[in-house]
Amino acid sequence: MNKFLSISVFLILASCLTAMSQPNFSYKQADWQQEVNYNIKVTLDDQNHLLKGDISIKYINNSPDDLKDFFIHLWPNAYKNNNSAFAIQKDQDNDAKFNTAEESERGYIDSLSFLINGKKAVFTFYQNQVDIAYFKLETPLAAGDSFVITTPFKIKIPGSFSRMGHEKQAYQISQWYPKPAVYDINGWNAMPYLDQGEFYSEFGTFNVAITLPSNYVLAATGELQEDSEKEFIRNRINNPIDPSKEIVSSNENKTVTFVQNQVHDFAWFASKTFNVERNKVTLPSGKVVETFVYASLKTINYCNYINDALLFYSKHAGEYPYKYCSVVLGSLKAGGGMEYPMITVCDYLNEDVIVHEVGHNWFYGILGSNERTYPWMDESINSFFEGETTNKKTETNEVADATLQDLAGNAGIMKAMAIHAIKRGTDQAPGDESEVFTGINYGTMVYGKGAFIFYHLKAYLGDELFYDCFRAYFDAWKFKHPLPDDMQEVFEKTSGKKLSWFFRDMIFTTKTVDYGFKNVTKTATGLQLELENKGAVNSPFPVNFIQNNKIVKTVWLDGFSNTKTLNLEIDPKSFDRIQLDAKQLTPDINTSNNNYFAHSIFHFAEKPALSLVTSTPAATKTKMNILPAYGFNIHNKSMLGLGFHNIGFPGHKTEYIVLPLYSFETKDINGYAQLYHIAPIRKKNLQNLEYGVKMARFAFDNFGSYSYNKINPYVKAHFSNPFYRGSRQYDITLRYIYLSFDPHINTELPNFSNPYEKPQQFLRLEYDYKRKTAIRPEKLSAILESGFYNIQNKTGNFIKLAATGEKFINYKKPKKGLTITGFGGAFLKESKDNVGLFSFATGSYNGRFDYLFDHSLMGRSANYGLFQNQVLGNEGNQKYRGAFGGANQYLLAL
Repeated sequence: MNKFLSISVFLILASCLTAMSQPNFSYKQADWQQEVNYNIKVTLDDQNHLLKGDISIKYINNSPDDLKDFFIHLWPNAYKNNNSAFAIQKDQDNDAKFNTAEESERGYIDSLSFLINGKKAVFTFYQNQVDIAYFKLETPLAAGDSFVITTPFKIKIPGSFSRMGHEKQAYQISQWYPKPAVYDINGWNAMPYLDQGEFYSEFGTFNVAITLPSNYVLAATGELQEDSEKEFIRNRINNPIDPSKEIVSSNENKTVTFVQNQVHDFAWFASKTFNVERNKVTLPSGKVVETFVYASLKTINYCNYINDALLFYSKHAGEYPYKYCSVVLGSLKAGGGMEYPMITVCDYLNEDVIVHEVGHNWFYGILGSNERTYPWMDESINSFFEGETTNKKTETNEVADATLQDLAGNAGIMKAMAIHAIKRGTDQAPGDESEVFTGINYGTMVYGKGAFIFYHLKAYLGDELFYDCFRAYFDAWKFKHPLPDDMQEVFEKTSGKKLSWFFRDMIFTTKTVDYGFKNVTKTATGLQLELENKGAVNSPFPVNFIQNNKIVKTVWLDGFSNTKTLNLEIDPKSFDRIQLDAKQLTPDINTSNNNYFAHSIFHFAEKPALSLVTSTPAATKTKMNILPAYGFNIHNKSMLGLGFHNIGFPGHKTEYIVLPLYSFETKDINGYAQLYHIAPIRKKNLQNLEYGVKMARFAFDNFGSYSYNKINPYVKAHFSNPFYRGSRQYDITLRYIYLSFDPHINTELPNFSNPYEKPQQFLRLEYDYKRKTAIRPEKLSAILESGFYNIQNKTGNFIKLAATGEKFINYKKPKKGLTITGFGGAFLKESKDNVGLFSFATGSYNGRFDYLFDHSLMGRSANYGLFQNQVLGNEGNQKYRGAFGGANQYLLAL
């Protein structure tokens, strides 16, 4: 699915909430499990968007511990104010919609009066979290005993900001009732509601009676009890309505009851404009499951996707245990879909999203893992199964020469994004807790890399053994709460193989895979391959022998460190190349060392290849992309050229672009070039280091009289919060800028004086900080610069220090507010002969004052016409043209 106080305070708090009483944290679950059974009666007031009801919870303590404390989630309170963990996370995500919402759009739960076995129970909000109730039990709940908790409640249903909410009189009611936290081997797992970060709940039985106006269509977890409501649904199936027409709520109410055992949550969805599609599917065992789609659409034809998911998952993961399975089209705002037992809500309908959400009935539904702490145990596994379910391609021995294996659904692009992040050091381990992922990494690492590494495991074990492992895992842990070691234990026992390389290194670290050739020699009986592991994971991988782009032989090798020698009896004439992992089944981040070309002079050299515009990096070729280009400025006029680059997606660690442009005005070659390398570091706050050189040449004086030549080597360190999800990040860049100038006029003319006769040099240290939140984002940039110049026969040098800070003060509307900017700068060493170019100024600069030639300008020296108005930012941040208020000593501005 999906997709600050201060970040440190928030994460410490979240850690406390999810790991209470856990001095000896375990990755292996206990052999006991709590049970929670619910009886809920609730009435919908669709005029005021309220729910009023009563709940009775029987809590059975199957643990060996006497419980002195008790926790109940009150998740509707997440929508109460801007201090909830949900609101803080939305702020971190730069989403201002909730934090600037009107009070009428907010939600909460109140009117609570808890009784435990009929005796009043008082709670406090744990750690000031308004959606977690903490009870200090007067009488501990003894091991093997139970008690009954009751309370009335009232819920103000919020607008549609996340999962629970309404749009007009269409309702999605989820994470709504008071729900006890899970108590397991690690103690209490109390957690605040989050948008990114899902849930963990106890299995039990639900008996839920919902009262609402009689012309609503209602879909929910469980088995519908009333025959009259079944007839109402059949009538809507046979007589669909026009959902665009407004329907007035009936003055009469109805009560609809749903009952279900062996589920850990209950959600329901109601709308007067739902049309209904009904179908059924027969599982491999012969069991029949009825499938439904509820949507405000004129025609619906999506049940077949539900059926496909039920068939594939039942065959390969374990049989679906319930009688019904439903999908609802709703106004979800937390990713493309959200799963609940037996029912799922999607904000759009297609094969991928339906299969994925229905698949969650297994991975989180039946196998009730802790989604908040281990999102990979549901999202990664389920994304893999989604791809397998929707994959319509037949496996062949042909090799596609691309870095991406073309997997079904979104898997290809997600893998590409993951590899791109890995090469730049911005990745995170798929096994991280959900709330510490950046928004993009939650998708690329949990759904992307996390899913793809299961393809690696499947390829290594083989299809039959791999799915045997999953079925054994299902049988051992269905309707329970497996932890990571439980899954590893089942897979290792079933497969007979040690799999710590997978369940430890691939899931819980950012270690990379990179095998390559070191040497290949012929022997009397075949070949000797010398291979090396340049990565940090000792994972298995295939060695493929290829003839005419078809695999003729495959040898799987177990992982090793350093080097390994492999002696093979094979006819060298039977193949034309050897390729490590030719089908890209492993997350090898560097395929340039994966090839041995048998009939080439340069056995290990990639073949050069040309591509138009851009390309996907290839496994056996070094690609150069050709880019036709046109340029224009008022000095060079029109320019035509042909660019050359290797920039693609996912990117290379080393990339370049060369863009020569011929000017028909100045009759010379101009253009731009850049070569840079990005080295992932992943040391504390430092994510990566980028270093390279930029070069440029263009005319800049009126009539094309002069051109500048710029050489700019640089090194940039990119830092981010060590918990990643924090919105604070900063760069430190060191640049050296060398500028020389060429005149285009006859320098032998009498009295000619070249004002740019000598080069200029600058050394510049830059600091750029950003806090990209929805509420009160901020920026800070600072420079320390030393310059040497010779202009108009005036020579000098200077040192200056300057900083600009910016703060945004929000109004009660998203993205609307007041920006406050402050500047301070001073010359530590001043030169009096700088002709005003390097002075601080309050007015906006035109191109003449861009003395580092950093900006792209259509009319750098324009003093008339449209392009004289193209201006740059400045120290004083005033938006009028002209370098007014020049200061050669210091400048302060607000």
